[in-house]
Amino acid sequence: IDTYSTYNWKYSVLLWVGKSVWTNSVIVTDDVLNKIEEIKKDIPNNIDIITIQNEWKTARDATNMLLVNLAQSILIVFFVLALYLWKKDAFNTAFSIPLTLWLVFFIALILWENINRITLFALILVLWMLVDNSTVVVENISRHLNERINTWKTKLESVLEWVQEVWMWVILSTLSRLLAFWAMFAVWGMMWEYMWPIPKFAIIALLISLLIAFTINPWLSYSWAREVTESDRSNNKQNTSKYDIR
Repeated sequence: IDTYSTYNWKYSVLLWVGKSVWTNSVIVTDDVLNKIEEIKKDIPNNIDIITIQNEWKTARDATNMLLVNLAQSILIVFFVLALYLWKKDAFNTAFSIPLTLWLVFFIALILWENINRITLFALILVLWMLVDNSTVVVENISRHLNERINTWKTKLESVLEWVQEVWMWVILSTLSRLLAFWAMFAVWGMMWEYMWPIPKFAIIALLISLLIAFTINPWLSYSWAREVTESDRSNNKQNTSKYDIR
């Protein structure tokens, strides 16, 4: 032995524990600390096991903070939309947020991508963008469904009509955001090692939100609306009728 390690003026053995790839550092640290407590019961009294460096608490606190902010953002979006789009439309729009995030995590699991603080930051960064497409789609569908009492169109015809009006603009607006994040792929070197999850997961989330806006949101609007009857038209004495989905 050429060198000795000391801690508090006592000879010591330094042991570093690292996690494997694709494992949760918080869970691994909990298991290691629990194992240390078990070992302490079996070792002599003159031997101590001391943790001198533990980044688990910092990582856990930061992750929990991001998750709390994410949940708060979802609730804020729902209540704000409820003020302007009414309850069913607001739920239809806000529902796209957790659905998009769930699909992002599912795709990350399939691709064996690591979910860390940078990944969560990327999702929070595009959170307000995830409801943009759904808001445009749901509001326009709601307007067409509300006009059926005068246009004599069916639910399916009203839902399909919105596609002809805004599909191109929704795609172009999403494309402009994708190009903004795509520019971040030009970063190289050490900075790229930290930044690459941001454009990657942001682009995945935006594409999924676009898919949901063209599939799930129209289907929910169609399912929650009912066909207009002759009695609805004869009893329509106000601008707002009873048949719309709001």
